[in-house]
Order: sequence, then structure tokens, then C-alpha cells
Amino acid sequence: MRNIQIILKNGNDSEKRVKEILQKLLDKYSQPLAKHIVTDKINIQSMAISHSHPVLTLNTRTFDEDQILATFLHEQIHWYLDCRKEPTERIIVKLKKKYPIVPVGQPEGAKTKNSTYLHIIVNFLEYKVLIEILGQKKAEKILIDKDYYKWIYRKVISDIEELKVFFDKIY
Repeated sequence: MRNIQIILKNGNDSEKRVKEILQKLLDKYSQPLAKHIVTDKINIQSMAISHSHPVLTLNTRTFDEDQILATFLHEQIHWYLDCRKEPTERIIVKLKKKYPIVPVGQPEGAKTKNSTYLHIIVNFLEYKVLIEILGQKKAEKILIDKDYYKWIYRKVISDIEELKVFFDKIY
């Protein structure tokens, strides 16, 4: 696996704990994770919202290994899709036809309508990778337990077979 640089923004105990957990996960799942890591610079910052750009940043909101793994993958997938803008846009067009009405705003949707559509893609791929690494039952539990993007995660889980057709050439 590539050398991952993990930077603590403030160096406090919660950031150190998330770093330890992330490093443990990177070691434990090094083989299956290797192909899903796009950016190798990771910030850990308390009191931040996890985000992908400009530097992948994880918050210290949870110390649950499964949730940290899912968030890490989620943000890596944003990087992956950022390199695949055309196929991503084609899928969004299809998603708009399938789901003409989507929620906007937390906890059900993302910040904007377009972001909700993008997150259907991100969350689908997150689910797919979690299934690959942890199995379907555990992956489903991880997503159901989230307190954000709730409608999106429910759709990804309930419509997985229908959605697979949209993604056959992107991931």
C-alpha cells in the first residue's frame, strides 16, 4: 500500500485517537483498501466536518472503527469521481430521471439537489466497497446507523440492484 501521510491539525487527544484507529484500519485492510486510495494525504481535525477537498479531512466525531472506515472511503470516492467527471455527469442525468424529487438538506439529503444526486453515486460506491471489505450485512448496518444522508443511504440499500446498472463502467 502507498505511504499514507496523516496530519493532526491540533494534535489533541481525540485527533490522536482517530489517527490510531485509521492507522489500525489501514494496516488491517491494507490489501482491499489499496485499490481505493486516491489521495494519500489525510488531515484529522476536531470540530471539522469531514470533507474530501482540498485535503481529505476526517473529523473526531466518532471513534467507531466501522464509521471511520466508511467516512475514509466516502471521502476517497469523492477524489476518485473528481477524476471521472464525464461518466459521473452521465450517471447524474440517469439519476434525475429515476429520482425526479430528492431531499435537500440534512439529515435526509445533501446541501443542494445536485449534491444529493452526486451523493447517491458516492454512497453507492461506499456501500459497494464496504460490502467488499466487511460483507453486506455489516456494510448495511454501518450505513443505516449514519445520522446524515439518511434518504440517500436508504435508497442505495433498497435500490442496489437497479442502481448497479448505472455504475457498470465507472467503478
